[in-house]
Amino acid sequence: MKNQTLGTFYFPAPLLIHQKLTKKSFYEMGNLSNAQQKLLKEQVESIQLSVQLTADKTNIPVYKTDNLEYLEIFVIEVQLKSDQTWLNLSAKQLKSLHEIFHKAIPYPLVLIIHSGNKTQLSLAEKLINQANISNEKLIVSDIIQTDWISPLEPQPIEQQFLESLSYNQLNHQNLFQFYQSLIQRFTALLIGKQTGTFEFKHQAEQNSLEQLNQQRQKLKTIINLDRDIAELKNKMENCNQFNEKVEFNIQLQKLNAQLEQVKES
Repeated sequence: MKNQTLGTFYFPAPLLIHQKLTKKSFYEMGNLSNAQQKLLKEQVESIQLSVQLTADKTNIPVYKTDNLEYLEIFVIEVQLKSDQTWLNLSAKQLKSLHEIFHKAIPYPLVLIIHSGNKTQLSLAEKLINQANISNEKLIVSDIIQTDWISPLEPQPIEQQFLESLSYNQLNHQNLFQFYQSLIQRFTALLIGKQTGTFEFKHQAEQNSLEQLNQQRQKLKTIINLDRDIAELKNKMENCNQFNEKVEFNIQLQKLNAQLEQVKES
């Protein structure tokens, strides 16, 4: 079965569907704020449902519990209007753009956003909203979003990440494990951007959930320490008292040491 490239993924050709989606459908489904409606209208050129992974098409079993529902997985590609949009959008706007699609689609989603020769990807974990079980509405619990990547000229860590996304290398135990194996790779990339190492081992699939939880905790710790260090540096720059600056510097050294320890662990 021949594989075809989709964004930065490789999917068997029979899984590709290339179905255009309208902005109007997301206005109606997404319960968007005024800012999100403006973002969708002004920045998005086109939306396409590119892949629909189902048990029938893939022979990968569905997965359903009281809190989780993985009956199918969608891959949606979004083309932004300008080749420079990736430069012009703020981090807050980009996050909001990803939220539009993840909250509107009631299935696990792989989102691929294109702008010029740059690509950004995201995943989102979704849980069944117990307050709306009859409607089977899902709530987005976490969005995992990459930085902009140049697929044709990736950095070494990005190249390792892209190579790990091959369809046949992902976990086919069930659709939940398939999606979790993607999350594992995304998390490894985000950590790798901080540590300089892509910490992903293909042979660890049987312990993937435990390994993933460890990776996610490490990533959160790094993000929190980075935030604390940035806040402390800002305080130092705005401080005029020598004694306070000395104290801030001691705290900064401790935080930097903690960060290096976490990165090397």
